[in-house]
Amino acid sequence: MDKRAAKITLLGVMSFLEFPEYNASISLAGGQLLSFRDWIFLSPDAVFAPGKAIRGGIPLVFPYFGAHPSDPSAPQHGHARTALWKLESQTRSGATLVWNTENFALQTQFQFSEALEIALQIRNLGPNRARFEAVLHSYFAVSDIESVEIEGLDGAAFFDKFDDFARKISIGTTRISAPTDRVYESCGGPLRVVDAGAGRALRIESVSGWRSTVLWNPFAPLSDLRGEAWRRFVCVESGAVGEMAPEIEGGQSFELSIKISRD
Repeated sequence: MDKRAAKITLLGVMSFLEFPEYNASISLAGGQLLSFRDWIFLSPDAVFAPGKAIRGGIPLVFPYFGAHPSDPSAPQHGHARTALWKLESQTRSGATLVWNTENFALQTQFQFSEALEIALQIRNLGPNRARFEAVLHSYFAVSDIESVEIEGLDGAAFFDKFDDFARKISIGTTRISAPTDRVYESCGGPLRVVDAGAGRALRIESVSGWRSTVLWNPFAPLSDLRGEAWRRFVCVESGAVGEMAPEIEGGQSFELSIKISRD
């Protein structure tokens, strides 16, 4: 292991990797990024406990998005975001984590520089063709949700969860002024999250596998998002869900990877 590697810290039974040079941290629980510079939102009320999803950061959604299609007792967004991942390697500027299920082997690579790069690789360990959904559920920190514009969705079709999943077409720059939960088809970026209040724009680019974009903000408190903390983030999620979900043969792999930079 690199002697310059980031340090591992403990919070109770939870383990975290810290990268001070980039103000970055990763939780081994869920295998998710918690922070990078001041770009990523983490709820002040996030719960850090084994088996609990952490509100904020960039959770890894797999093997299904939303509720399980047939088991109402299964966790929202699958087990990947609450499982304990294993650290495979780390340096001062990144890390690789792994997690296996009975049928899949997952590997996530985080690379830190002036930009943030994340690559989630999913390999089918079984002999048969398998279908799954995968999402990098990114929470971006903003000054106020109502001052944010998302560029790059003009003309994209989406399904609106708050309108009985009606299929619509996005027109112009997207703003959020009400509860929002949308799944956009065939939108692999690049997208820009423009925050006038912070005087900042972040650019999200596809490296591979980005087939769907999810746009979400509850516009209301949640149990682990109290008060007006919901105003401080927008979820612009890169993934492959619904009709765009990948289906791969046994022994084959699918990679979902993105690059986030200041624009």
